[in-house]
Amino acid sequence: MLWWECWPLQNFTQEQMVAYFRKWPPPHCWLTFVIQAIRDVDVFEREAELPPFFERLASWGLSTQRDYERNLDDPAWLER
Repeated sequence: MLWWECWPLQNFTQEQMVAYFRKWPPPHCWLTFVIQAIRDVDVFEREAELPPFFERLASWGLSTQRDYERNLDDPAWLER
């Protein structure tokens, strides 16, 4: 929760945001969080519209939608 308070205060450009996530890549299952952080998209309200945002992440050298979905389907998550 604190991260969301501090993130806007950085006043990063989109390029700086992308560089941040390249330097500190989150787990694949957090990619919707990255979309929300970079593009200010409500990922819950616009879930059906996310594929182009995933494509943009991949074009920036971040993970892909396939990585995201594969990570969510990982049985290790179910064991916890």
